[in-house]
Amino acid sequence: MASKPLKIFIYPCDGAGHINATVGVAQALVERGHKIFLLLNSAFEAQYLPFGFEQILLKKSEKPVEQTDSKQNPFKVHVEMVKQMGMLSNKSPLEKAKLMSDPNSIKPFFNLLAEFEPQVEEAIKREQPDLIILDNVLIQPAILKSKIPWMVIMSGNPLILHRSKDLPPATSGYSAYDKDRTKWVEFQTESLFGQPILNHQIKINEMFGLNNTTDIYHNGVQYYPESPYLNIYGYPEELDYLDIVTLPDNVARIDAFCRTTPEPFEIPSELNYDSSKDKLIYVSLGSMGSIDVDLMKSIVSILGKTEHKYIVSKGPLHDEYELPSNCWGKAYLPQTNILKHVDLVITHGGNNTTTETFCNGVPMIVMPLFGDQFDNAQRLDELGLGCRMEPYDLNEKQLIDSINRLLNDNELKEKLQRAAKRIKESNGKQLLCERIEKIVYETKAKK
Repeated sequence: MASKPLKIFIYPCDGAGHINATVGVAQALVERGHKIFLLLNSAFEAQYLPFGFEQILLKKSEKPVEQTDSKQNPFKVHVEMVKQMGMLSNKSPLEKAKLMSDPNSIKPFFNLLAEFEPQVEEAIKREQPDLIILDNVLIQPAILKSKIPWMVIMSGNPLILHRSKDLPPATSGYSAYDKDRTKWVEFQTESLFGQPILNHQIKINEMFGLNNTTDIYHNGVQYYPESPYLNIYGYPEELDYLDIVTLPDNVARIDAFCRTTPEPFEIPSELNYDSSKDKLIYVSLGSMGSIDVDLMKSIVSILGKTEHKYIVSKGPLHDEYELPSNCWGKAYLPQTNILKHVDLVITHGGNNTTTETFCNGVPMIVMPLFGDQFDNAQRLDELGLGCRMEPYDLNEKQLIDSINRLLNDNELKEKLQRAAKRIKESNGKQLLCERIEKIVYETKAKK
């Protein structure tokens, strides 16, 4: 337990990955006796009530009637934006990075922050938290004006934070061991995602009477605001790039955020799974990837031709396609409670799924769709700890051969199990909590 309980605001941006990562840290802080308030878009209220945190709901203005279904499904707006941008396609990582660099891709985040600003300011004045932890590419001016210590959770691949000329550009999917780095320079030159973020931060600061703070974005080089207090990311030691770079003093790494999911899971009887002879595989392309129904159909049609059993996270459009007889699935599943049962995971490579799977010692086939998923897929592949495959150029024989190869690679299984054992024994989240506490206590003592 902490020597003195703290009141902590945790404020993720909209998106399942961001919220799930912050929940993992919040749960660890609660275990140490701290009082957590989850600042949350009210559209997500029901999804996160089971975790038991006190919620401060940030409410959007009333929407026209034609938009009410997006309120019922809070992921829909973001998912549809990603789909319309062309991110779920066979475009290259560079082409997709250019799409993300479009100022319009940042505008929804900006609009929400502008609408929530008075509510966040009022919540800070009312509750007077000791610390604010956020996961967002933009930061509320109210947080900066409050003079309360603030920290950042960066819930993506750490290339976003590392910013080293000795590492490939974030979201490029290039190997860290490329000898010819010409394409690194091209990617850095043509993908300028950080600049529109900085421009929007300057604009929202001006709207609410705050001096510009371009330094926290390193003048547009960095995607996330950099906290002077602490910047936290989750990535296993075995996957990280620490053989190439060292961490600055204001950065903390843990192996994974790994939330505890209250919903239990048992392997369904309909799957007719026999652990003595069957191999069980979990398939998830995330809440966004799973809306590409044609892609999901193409994958499960191949899986249906194998002898293995599959648990499929079908996503929000679950009723638009059927599964083969050796597959079972639902719209949403308690992923963290499934991973301990399976022999292999087929995933899009989202950072939570990648790190949670690794922490369970399970091999992965990664089919990256956009963003840092390319980096996660490449890192696993180049280290021999998984397999990267292109989802929009799937070869049936290649996929089936890769599944069987990973299922029968005993050396890889042993290596992953050793890593999982190390992670379990490392007590990383508790050590992170102690570091957070120390920074807050020392900051308060100086006032």
